[in-house]
Amino acid sequence: MAHRYNSGPMGLIYRIGRLAGKFTFFCTMRSEVLYAERVPEQGGCVLALTHLSHLEPFCATILNQRPIDWMTRKEFFKYRIIARLLHGFNAFRVNRQGIPVAAVRDAIRRARAGRLVGICPEGGVTIGPRSAFR
Repeated sequence: MAHRYNSGPMGLIYRIGRLAGKFTFFCTMRSEVLYAERVPEQGGCVLALTHLSHLEPFCATILNQRPIDWMTRKEFFKYRIIARLLHGFNAFRVNRQGIPVAAVRDAIRRARAGRLVGICPEGGVTIGPRSAFR
């Protein structure tokens, strides 16, 4: 089965998006990276984040040296242009209704191929008093 993710270090869309994101990020935010040594420089790995806002994947992508393949809910792939952009960022879809077997298998396949796979196990942005946007 052919996989749509890039096998090289970073595709063109990923590099352009990351450059624009770094510019925006470093002009608007201050950050401190804790435990960066826990993310291996090479080899497969799963990066699991909290999901207080839609900024976590963006920030993790900017602050990490390796490209991250994000598990992204299927609703974001609804429009063709957005889907192409997400594929350019090596995102892959997850159906959060029921048991997401296909997405989990894809994540495992990517990690075994040496990719860094990003997931937000909470399954969605936190709402209510714990939300980053109140």
